[in-house]
Amino acid sequence: MPNYLLIAAVDIMDGKEPASIEAYLGSGSEVYMSENALYVSGNDYNSFWGSVTNIARFTVDDTTIGYSGGGMVQGSLLNQFSMDEFDGNLRVATTKWSGESLNSVSILDRNMNLIGSIENLAPGERIFSARFMGDMGYIVTFRQIDPLFVLDLSDPENPQVTGELKVPGFSNYLHPISKDVLLGIGQDVDENTGVQQGIKLSLFDVSDSGKPKEIKNLILGDTGSYAEVLHNHKALMLKTQDDIIAFDATLNIYSGKLTREAFNGLVLIKASETGDLELITEISNEGIYGQNVKRPIYIDDILYYVMDDNIRAFSMEGFEEIK
Repeated sequence: MPNYLLIAAVDIMDGKEPASIEAYLGSGSEVYMSENALYVSGNDYNSFWGSVTNIARFTVDDTTIGYSGGGMVQGSLLNQFSMDEFDGNLRVATTKWSGESLNSVSILDRNMNLIGSIENLAPGERIFSARFMGDMGYIVTFRQIDPLFVLDLSDPENPQVTGELKVPGFSNYLHPISKDVLLGIGQDVDENTGVQQGIKLSLFDVSDSGKPKEIKNLILGDTGSYAEVLHNHKALMLKTQDDIIAFDATLNIYSGKLTREAFNGLVLIKASETGDLELITEISNEGIYGQNVKRPIYIDDILYYVMDDNIRAFSMEGFEEIK
């Protein structure tokens, strides 16, 4: 069955202007957009390289869209954060399986030609999260220990690994708290058994690109704890002016060999660039189980907890429920 990629541009300031719609043969799985370009990636197979990712580039000028070329990198992307454009160059983080897993970061120019790369990063492990910030990049790979790699990408033709930090567990998502501090959200892991433990939040100081360090961590729950934010960054609420993050979670808490308590609801956490990382409060969903939508959002000083068929409101001061 043929696949078609449809790209539509809509002028949201002019309701009378018709949408500009372009159709292309083919499809993709991950999408990344900069101010002036749209990138669509898709998994493919090359008889020489094996698993590859094809990336199509489209120029965007107001509502005018045009195909401007394509490129190919070895391996597969994790998600949209595996792609990033800076100074007209596209940086791509991939994992390739060839006997053992191999990771790389490739840099393509405006014509989608490969101009630089870092190869064979953390053999035997795979990328669990990636984040690019200006001329720096950060990659987390995992097998049982969580290495955070710091990449200097200022010279696109000669990218370098400048630092590495190994801590137990892994981060599924990296978010910049500031230029020098990264927040990692993932899971803790027992170093001896490899068993995944609770949800782990870490603050990483990357001010010294050669010596990244974990300045604080917070572990929520025990084995079997889960949060959608581990696989979907849209489940995370950020109130940056107050250093607050929030997400829905199910936390298993073991109080004995055969006893277990579970918390289902919203967790609110303080995470700041000064190193604060602590649980502010928990809001139970009180047995109201939304099937798909469990989102915290805020408007002014009101926090809303949104589920499929229920919305609750709380004051951001004290988090008392507003009936």
